[in-house]
Amino acid sequence: MFESRREQAQRKAAGQACLPLIFIALFVVAMLGFFAVEVARTTIVRNQLRTAAESAALAGIAALSGSSLLDPATSQRQALSAARMVFEKNDVLGQMLSNVETDFGASPDANHVKLQMRFLNPKAGNAPVDIGDPNGKVLEIKAKFGMSPLAAAFVGMQGTVLPLEAEARGGVGDLDVVLCFDVSGSMDDQTKMTHVRRRWDAGSSRIVYDVVSQGRLATGAGAVRPQALEYAGLNADLRGPNEAGTPPGNYSAAIPETGMTDAVVNLDENDSFAGFSEEGFSFPNVAVMVEASRGNLENATVFADSKANTGAAAVVSPRAGYQAKYFELAAKHTHPIAEAKAAAEDFYRLMNKNANTHFGLVAFDNIVGEDTTSAFSENNIASTFAAGGVGRFPVPAVSLNPAEATTNFESCLSNVSGLVAFQGTNIGGATERAVRMFESGARRNSRKAIIVFTDGEPTVGGPLSPNPENNCRMAAQRAKAKGIAVYTVGLAQNPSQMSGQRAVLGDDVPTGMAFIAGNGSKFFPVTSSSGLRGAFANIARHLSQLVQ
Repeated sequence: MFESRREQAQRKAAGQACLPLIFIALFVVAMLGFFAVEVARTTIVRNQLRTAAESAALAGIAALSGSSLLDPATSQRQALSAARMVFEKNDVLGQMLSNVETDFGASPDANHVKLQMRFLNPKAGNAPVDIGDPNGKVLEIKAKFGMSPLAAAFVGMQGTVLPLEAEARGGVGDLDVVLCFDVSGSMDDQTKMTHVRRRWDAGSSRIVYDVVSQGRLATGAGAVRPQALEYAGLNADLRGPNEAGTPPGNYSAAIPETGMTDAVVNLDENDSFAGFSEEGFSFPNVAVMVEASRGNLENATVFADSKANTGAAAVVSPRAGYQAKYFELAAKHTHPIAEAKAAAEDFYRLMNKNANTHFGLVAFDNIVGEDTTSAFSENNIASTFAAGGVGRFPVPAVSLNPAEATTNFESCLSNVSGLVAFQGTNIGGATERAVRMFESGARRNSRKAIIVFTDGEPTVGGPLSPNPENNCRMAAQRAKAKGIAVYTVGLAQNPSQMSGQRAVLGDDVPTGMAFIAGNGSKFFPVTSSSGLRGAFANIARHLSQLVQ
């Protein structure tokens, strides 16, 4: 069938009329294609930028939490440096993120990045804080990337830059930590001391100080009060009716050759004391330490009444505060408890700096602390020397507090500083007390850990078992059931202790507390008090590096 000329013309006209529509449709399809590509490209850029920000935040907070530095500003600056280094190792659309600018308020140029890194305080609604603020526990990374749209040239928008943003935050999760701290009698066994027989010499009409023995003396007596000098061979009759005044200590001639009246800490750390001074208080010889410890250098009256002014102590002038200064210095030179307290204090500071941590403390010897007022009464000098008086000596406990604003950091620090060594070793009772703290005071979603520090092996049973070792293991089982890790630190002052400590504290033997508790528990054996800081710092890093 043939078309007429009229029909052919009509068909041709219709075809010509459709051409603009076809071109329009093709243009629309092309634009839609460009738009789809641009949307996909934008999504890729955003995802890559977010990945860079997230990896930077995690690297920064890992550097912060793993730092063993106590200065928050230095640790935070190192964390920011680590975060930026990781951020710049990422790329967007194959281009490394090295064109980093820090004026975050402005829009970035094409293929450039604006980067903002700052620390936030999680206890104040993640409010930004200045570098050096110890509350800066969360690292926030914000990034803007200047993307040039591919379709910009086709629509007459050459030079257009689309700023794309990404944000990430890194922070260590909430941690609840209780430290069980051993203050048993062996915690001063490495102290350098001098045992003295203070006597009156009638021929010269003066006090004489016979040195009975010097050096590292693990005698069972205390380096500082409570001294329990009867365990070091004290003949109690050698001491007079008073500790200060008229007369503090006997100065008669009736003194047996084996008698000993005083035990003082060698403040210079030498086997044979050679002298020490600090802040205007001079201790040039053993006699001055003896008289300072007795309280006979506080003023001129007591100096004369005690006859201290007749002997070797006469080389110094009496001064108020001599006794307090001696005991302050003696505590610093009592070993290994001085190193253990310093390591514990550093541990608290590290955890407080690096993570959102709530703290607890359980001090223990024979007894286990129940609260901050827990203490025992004991004779200052000896049970056979009532004139020396009776003192109250702390065995405190600081309970966890679930209130977000109450970390108990300062309370734990202050209670550690006053601890003294005495009596036995109730490891299981202390661990069980710590578990009870978690039951009543832990935050709901926190990671939970008990740190058990001891320089020995358990000698006292407790509420779970009268057998000391079984009591420890049953306490570890209770911790495991509550999801609490138990990190154990064993200081072996004598190499023969190591196997026994591992059997009770270890993580690689079925009888060990760390093995039984599971939940990531670990045993840290230490053979010298100088290694305690490192052990506690390792635990701090281990706990802090669990990043959210």
